[in-house]
Amino acid sequence: MEDSRIIAMRGYDDISWGLLMFSKDPMKKKIPEENVRSIIEHALNAGYAAAEVWLSEHAGESFGEWIRSGKLKIVLNEKTQSPHYALLSIFEEKSERVTLFQDSISRVSAAASESVPELEESEDVSSLILAHEYFHYMEYHKMVGFGGYDMFAVKTIFGMKRTLKLIAYSEIAANAFAKKVCAVNFFPALLDVLLLSTFDKANIDKYELWFKANGFDN
Repeated sequence: MEDSRIIAMRGYDDISWGLLMFSKDPMKKKIPEENVRSIIEHALNAGYAAAEVWLSEHAGESFGEWIRSGKLKIVLNEKTQSPHYALLSIFEEKSERVTLFQDSISRVSAAASESVPELEESEDVSSLILAHEYFHYMEYHKMVGFGGYDMFAVKTIFGMKRTLKLIAYSEIAANAFAKKVCAVNFFPALLDVLLLSTFDKANIDKYELWFKANGFDN
């Protein structure tokens, strides 16, 4: 059965989703409000630019097939190890591998079957996730640059300056990359909503309320 809330959310533009992701960053209060939109736009453009490079170098190739041909170490786990939250995947920098959690992917695929038919097959879901994680792989190997937009300085209680990383920047850029190389017409952060909806449909309401409260209403 189609869920009108999910269908509405897939229609929100990338900036809207970027703002949502930024709102969940633990460092959000450290960033002046007038700088937020430009940071999100820069993150999206960093992801798009990296995708354009990949697409130009791999014209006619399927990202899903390419990434599964040994370009990245992929480990399949049945379930997320933590009992407190569900994950779709993890990129481990030291081992340079991506762990995909099959139970979570199956949940997303089942939840998407009517409202997001592009994700009806588990393989389509995992391809989108792998694209996201491959961006983090490129980030780790400094194959993409952020121009310092993902870092900001704060003063400690002792008056010293400390540089912190804005996690949301990297995540927004990774989603923009995944959207473009996998050629989907929705922002991949929608996968998180689909996953959470399989545990409690009320989780969709929380996202819907955020979008409406912030002036986004399809």
